[in-house]
Amino acid sequence: MSAFYTLLFVAPTSDAESIANDVDEDANERYPNAWLDHIGDLELIELWNILQPGVGAETLLDEMVFASPDGETVVVKVPVGFVEAVNSVSSNRVNDIATQWQASELMADWPLADVVGVFDELSAVCRKSVETATPLLQVAAM
Repeated sequence: MSAFYTLLFVAPTSDAESIANDVDEDANERYPNAWLDHIGDLELIELWNILQPGVGAETLLDEMVFASPDGETVVVKVPVGFVEAVNSVSSNRVNDIATQWQASELMADWPLADVVGVFDELSAVCRKSVETATPLLQVAAM
């Protein structure tokens, strides 16, 4: 596992500073979000490469939209290609995708049901991002 968690919000980029400043407070109530325990960029990049073989995704970092003055918290846009790839998975393909993701070295210790649960949570915020034409933002604390 490469990270303790990934924190995602469906929110306008103009709200990035507000989200970064109160991520543990009401940001969770104001915006659709996903807190993906023990999932980091490496796991999500692996998923993206499963969803779109040949794309060669190497990063989930798109545009940085906010950095705290001390540099300890940053907010970046998640690439639209990733959001659309996750959103495009039909419900009848989720188990197949989860099985492929679980077969990767980074997810090998995960029970399949947990991988499906993570995918479902991720899919929900990606779907909301697409439906509302609102960016998916990732908050990272250094």
